[in-house]
Parts: sequence; structure tokens; C-alpha cells
Amino acid sequence: MAVGEAKKLEGIFTPLLVPLDERDRVNEAELRRFVSWLIERGVHGVYPNGSTGEFTRFTAEERRRIVRWCGRVCGRVPILAGAAERM
Repeated sequence: MAVGEAKKLEGIFTPLLVPLDERDRVNEAELRRFVSWLIERGVHGVYPNGSTGEFTRFTAEERRRIVRWCGRVCGRVPILAGAAERM
């Protein structure tokens, strides 16, 4: 598929729960492990900062980092980043 070419989104897109560490910060390693686990089990895409509502507790920078971390893991599936909010 060429850059900028539209692709129909199909299948299962999972809203993500974001794991936190003992200091209530985003646990990047666990987030990557969780996203990989979802993909290995057949989800067709992920939905970070989406409809779970937890994105409201993160700063704008944390939400951007969550999307970047997912992008590093999700090269093989689409990401609907922050579809429930304006970033």
C-alpha cells in the first residue's frame, strides 16, 4: 500500500488499558508487552487513549508517548490514536 493510500479498517480494534508502575507512571515495558500480546492473539488494531476514558488522567505529553510506544510495537497493525479526544 502506498503512503497516504486509504485502507478500510476491519476486524477487532482493542481499546487499551495503560499499565502503571508503583509511582503511577506509565509502565512502558508492560504496555509494549500487553500490546504485543494482543497482536499475537489476533487483534487487527489497537485504540490507545480511546474509549476506556482513562486518557483523561494523563497529560498531553503522556498521551503522545503512549501513542509513540504503541507505534513501535504495532508496525503490523493500524493504530486509532486518541480517537475519543483531541490531542
